[in-house]
Formats: sequence, C-alpha cells, structure tokens
Amino acid sequence: MSGRSAQGFKRPAAVLLAAVLALAGMSIWWRGLAHTDVQVGGRRYDLQIAATPSARTAGLSGRHSLAADQGMLFAFTKPAIQCMWMKDMYMALDMLWLDHDEQVVHLETNVSPDSYPKKFCSPQPTQYVIELPAGQVAQASIADGLQVTF
Repeated sequence: MSGRSAQGFKRPAAVLLAAVLALAGMSIWWRGLAHTDVQVGGRRYDLQIAATPSARTAGLSGRHSLAADQGMLFAFTKPAIQCMWMKDMYMALDMLWLDHDEQVVHLETNVSPDSYPKKFCSPQPTQYVIELPAGQVAQASIADGLQVTF
C-alpha cells in the first residue's frame, strides 16, 4: 500500500461525484423541456420548446454554450409582434422569426449579450422565434422566405 489513508481517497471521489452530478443536472436541464427536430436551411436542429410564459422568459439565459445543432423554439399561442432580448446571456445568437405558416419573415444575426437591454422585435406578427448559436444563419444559408419544417 502506498501509505495513503482511506480518507485520502474519499475527497477526490467526492469531487468526482459532485462533477458528475453537476453534468447530469445540465443534461436534465436540457432535457427538462420538450424537444423537437426542425429542418432549417437543409440542416437539422434539436430545439427545446419554450411554450409557457415562464419558459419563454427564461429562454436560453444562463447558458454559456450550445452545440451547433441545438437551440430553442419559442412557440406563442397566436401571432403577434414578438420581441427578444439578451438578458443574462453569455453567448451570441442568431434569431429567426416565423409566421404561423412556419416561414422565416425576419432575421437578426450575431446578436451579442452586450446588446441587453435592447429588444429585437419582429416587424410583423409572428408565432414562432428560433434562437440558434451565432453563425448558423450564414452556415445554413437561412434567409427571409425560407420554409422551416417542424
């Protein structure tokens, strides 16, 4: 035996357990809301659905990163002028506003967390907003008029 006491092994094990639980909590957070696969510009995205007022208020705030194929779908009960902000955000986003037919009618790209408290609003009534990691609009060639498939 190396001379290390049994107690010496407990501390690293406790730290490892805490790290595993923290990662599991992040995974549960990601899976805590319903998801949908969405086709946008020939790419597939795994989007969390924010369909309740509290989920829409929280949005992606507090997140430090997203995989390139992840994002959030804000689903509203009826078309209206929808405004988004970057409160408590740590990463830049691309935002897509969709009408009730799931067609892109407005885009904002590379929206910085530093833009808060500025609001970004649709110029016409929309029913959905999709937030993706910054750069996805350019990479997927997303443009006004593009049909999105839920």
